[in-house]
Amino acid sequence: MHAHKVRVSISKSRELLVRVPDDFPEGDAELILIADALSSASGAARAARFRRALEELRARLPVSPELSDGAFDRGLLYERGSGDE
Repeated sequence: MHAHKVRVSISKSRELLVRVPDDFPEGDAELILIADALSSASGAARAARFRRALEELRARLPVSPELSDGAFDRGLLYERGSGDE
């Protein structure tokens, strides 16, 4: 397998011309493009979708009961953690 890595810049026209070294074999090849960062517009859209998905998930969760500090028996906590087992 031969590999050739080159940094490129994608313009607004979305056209890309890739020149490979002379010793690169002819024939079929696979080209994988990996962007360094999302554009701010697509990043904002993804963030908005993520927030909506989180809100939908939160809306489906059951309401948790509110417990006061008095609802906990602190004596049991200290008793279990005392090492006298």
